[in-house]
Amino acid sequence: MADKYDLIVIGSGCGGAASAALGAYHGYRTLLLEKNDFVGGRCATRDIRGFQMDHGHLFARCDKGPHGEVLRIVKSEDLIPPFVYTDDLEAIHLFHGKMFHRKEYHFDTFPMIKIFLVMRNLFDFRTLDFIEGARLIRRIRRLSDEDLRALDNVDVATYVSRHCNNAFINDVFGALGAVMFGALPEEASVGELIRSLGMGKSPYKMSTGYPVNGEGVSAIPKSFMRAAERHGARVRMKTPAKGILVEQGRVRGVEIEGETIYADRVISNAGVRETALKLVGEQHLEPSFVSYLNRLKYSYGGISLKYALDRPIIDFIRGNKVPSDFIRHMSDAMEGRVPEEISIMSVCTSNLDPSLAPEGKQILVAISPGPAVEPGKVRWKPWVESMKRQIAELVPGINDHTLFCSVSTPDVIAHESGRFFGDAVGVAQTIDQIGDKTPPAVSPILGLYNAGADVGCEGVATEMATQSAIDLFKNHLEPS
Repeated sequence: MADKYDLIVIGSGCGGAASAALGAYHGYRTLLLEKNDFVGGRCATRDIRGFQMDHGHLFARCDKGPHGEVLRIVKSEDLIPPFVYTDDLEAIHLFHGKMFHRKEYHFDTFPMIKIFLVMRNLFDFRTLDFIEGARLIRRIRRLSDEDLRALDNVDVATYVSRHCNNAFINDVFGALGAVMFGALPEEASVGELIRSLGMGKSPYKMSTGYPVNGEGVSAIPKSFMRAAERHGARVRMKTPAKGILVEQGRVRGVEIEGETIYADRVISNAGVRETALKLVGEQHLEPSFVSYLNRLKYSYGGISLKYALDRPIIDFIRGNKVPSDFIRHMSDAMEGRVPEEISIMSVCTSNLDPSLAPEGKQILVAISPGPAVEPGKVRWKPWVESMKRQIAELVPGINDHTLFCSVSTPDVIAHESGRFFGDAVGVAQTIDQIGDKTPPAVSPILGLYNAGADVGCEGVATEMATQSAIDLFKNHLEPS
C-alpha cells in the first residue's frame, strides 16, 4: 500500500489550515492538500505587480478570537501575527447620500447610541424616532445568551420593526446583517447578529482589526500552516483533490492526479456541498441528504476591486457607502439585477500596513455584494462599472491616480475555490440555517468531516471558519 496518513486535510482556507494545525498537534500524521499555488482560499493575499492585494477584509476579534485561540491551543502563540485595531482609526461613511467622518464623531464606546445622535442631526430624526432607537438598543443590551438563542429563528427585519419604525434604523441593522452574513434582513438571524456584534450580554466582543506583518489577510491561514508544519504536518501545494475514496460507507483516502493517498480520516475545507457532491459522489449518499444539500442557501457573491494608486491620496482606513432604500437595492443585487446604487465597503490596507504597497504608493480594496450564482450566469461588467463610479464618490480623484485596478468577481471566486457558486462567505446565516440547523461538520460517510464557514455555528466569515475547526476537534477528533 502507498504511504498512509492518519489525517488528510483538503484546502488551506482558515478552516482547513486550522484543522491541519490542530491535527498535527494532537499527534495525527497529517497531510494538507491545496489546489492553488497560494495559501488561504477566500482569505488570501497575492502579489500583483509589487502590490500585496487581499481577497478578504478586516477581521472581527483578531487574535482575541478563534484565530488566536487555535495557535494558543497548539502551543504556538509566537506565531500569532501582530494586529492593528481599527476601532479608533478614521473611517468615512456615505449613508443615504450624507457624508460623515468617524474622526469627527467618536461614537465607539457606545456605538449605536452615538451613531443615532449623529444621525439625528444629519437626517432630521424626530425625537420619537431617537427615543425608539435608544429603547431598542437598551432592550438589546439586556439580552442574555438564552434570550439570543430564542431569537436565532427570528429575522432581523421582523425584530427591528417590532420595536422601531424608523427607516434609517431599519437600514442600519439590515446593512449590518447583510454585510456580516450575506443575507437579506428578512432572512438573517437577529439572534446571531446581536451575538456577533457583542451587543447583548454575550462574552463575544467585536473589535475589528488587521494583521500587520506584511502578509495581509493571508497572515491568518499562513500562521496556521506554520504551526501545522512545526508539529510535523506535510503540505502539498498545487495538488487538487480529484475525489475522496469511499468503501462500504467509510472514507479510505483522497485521489489526486495519478495517485491515491490513503487515510482513515479526511477533513474537507472545500465546502459542505462540494465535498459531498463533487468529491464523494451521490452514489455514496442517501437521496434525502443530497436533496438537503441542494436546498442550502448561500451568502451573496463578492465583487472586489483592488486599486493600485500611484501616490497616497486616501487618509481614511475604512470607507462605507450605504444607499437610500438599502433593502430594495440589496434585494436587487441578491436576485441578479444591477442595482441603481450598490453598497460598498472599502479598506485602505496600505494605511494599516505600509509594507503592502511599494514606497510612495497606496492600495484601496473595495467590496460589494452580488448574486451567488454558477460561473458564467451573470455579465459582471455593468456591476464593476457601477462600483467604480460610486467609489469615485467616496474618493474624488481616484481615477486620476490609479495605476491599475484588479477585479475579482464571483466567477473568479468559484474558479479559485472550486465551489459551485462564487459566494463570498459560504452557507448563509439565515434563520433556517443557524444554531442546530447549521450544515453538519460530521459527514454521513464514516471518517469524513467538514470544516469552514459552511459548517461554522457562530461568528463572522473567517472567524466562523476557524471556530469550526476548533469545535470539530473538541467534539469529535481530540484523542481520548
